[in-house]
Amino acid sequence: MKTPDFTTATACNSALTGVGATIAFGNQKCIGINAAFPIPALTSVCQYMKLVAQISSNWPCIRSHSNWSKPHAFEDFYNLVHAFSKLPSLGPSSSRRLVIHLLQNKEKVMLPLASLIKELADLIIECEVCGNLDTKSPCSICTNPKRDTKLLCVVEELGDLWAFEKGSIYSGLYHVLGGRLSAINGIGPKELNLDTILERVTKSKVEEIIIAINPTLEGQVTAQYIIELLKNLNVKISRLACGIPMGGEIDYLDEGTLRIALTSRQDIK
Repeated sequence: MKTPDFTTATACNSALTGVGATIAFGNQKCIGINAAFPIPALTSVCQYMKLVAQISSNWPCIRSHSNWSKPHAFEDFYNLVHAFSKLPSLGPSSSRRLVIHLLQNKEKVMLPLASLIKELADLIIECEVCGNLDTKSPCSICTNPKRDTKLLCVVEELGDLWAFEKGSIYSGLYHVLGGRLSAINGIGPKELNLDTILERVTKSKVEEIIIAINPTLEGQVTAQYIIELLKNLNVKISRLACGIPMGGEIDYLDEGTLRIALTSRQDIK
């Protein structure tokens, strides 16, 4: 029996939806999605042009990418993968592996994790004073009597605050901006927690403000804005030191880091 030169629209749709459509060219057998595009042994240019014309005539049935990009039965799965891919440091591939791991360990990992996320979402609130996250407002740092109220450390994100707390190297108070100034991303002073800095400094006993903002271009702009904002107040303003890191080698440093290290050099006492 003579096999068809090209799969029909019905076979195309069957292959695209995952149903095992099967098309044969002589002794060549194509199954599933491959059945939508069987490639016979072409012996002449005329046969090749004929095949191209047949593909073009059947293309409307397969031109919609959404019909075959993902099975309809797994729509919820892909929605969860897409949600995870929006998290920092997670891309589509790592998100897919993460979701698969959760589904394969529902009782041990997925359900306890979902319960913990729901519990934290109900309990955690933002501190009205510093911008930290805690179960109460003001947070445990702002209300800790052992904290040095004369020091105020300004950081970009909550992760920077936790980095200081993890090392137990700072005993003062914090002020979380919630980001940095960025004209490209449309982030101005109103989008950041900047207005409350003036209020905190004027109403409290702050004597020194430590600007602990990342030394990026946008971070430098944000730091300069804070300096201009507080320059008329009777407080000391300092910044974190920049330069050669501990354990680093000069040969591997960029010119910008070396320049800052030279201009920020200190006398040896």
